[in-house]
Amino acid sequence: MTVLALAIGPDVLAAGRVRAGGVHAIRYKPLPATPAWWSCRELLLDVAGDDEVTAVGIACAGRIDGPAGTVAWTGISGRCGGFGMVAAVRKMFPAAVVRMGTEGLCAALAAHQPDGVGGVQSVLAGAELLATIAEERSLLSWPPEQDDVRRALPLGRCEQYR
Repeated sequence: MTVLALAIGPDVLAAGRVRAGGVHAIRYKPLPATPAWWSCRELLLDVAGDDEVTAVGIACAGRIDGPAGTVAWTGISGRCGGFGMVAAVRKMFPAAVVRMGTEGLCAALAAHQPDGVGGVQSVLAGAELLATIAEERSLLSWPPEQDDVRRALPLGRCEQYR
């Protein structure tokens, strides 16, 4: 079970494996001039290796639409409505829980850690916390209880035909 952290800054990409002592095996890439999704994908696959990924935390510069999991990021051109970063990472790692937060949120999360550092490492440490929390919450909620409240909600007009 592997947990990954990805930081997408205005000029650099960073990814690493999450371990008990923090993020390890960190790899950096300069942000390319071409659409950056392929560099993000390559970096995540390189860090993951052949292991099964169970969670990914993403810290991203740019405007984020949290519920939709999209980011309006200058590095991905031609996507005026935002790029579906969370959906794209889920396609890569179908068994993984994927969470995304802004650079500022992740830096603030990392600031509360004892070994706080600055720059992209701080943002990557915040992405690590997002991934760890997401994985722990998914483990606690699995398997779902039989009397789960979400199952009792009435179906919407569109959902009843699916």
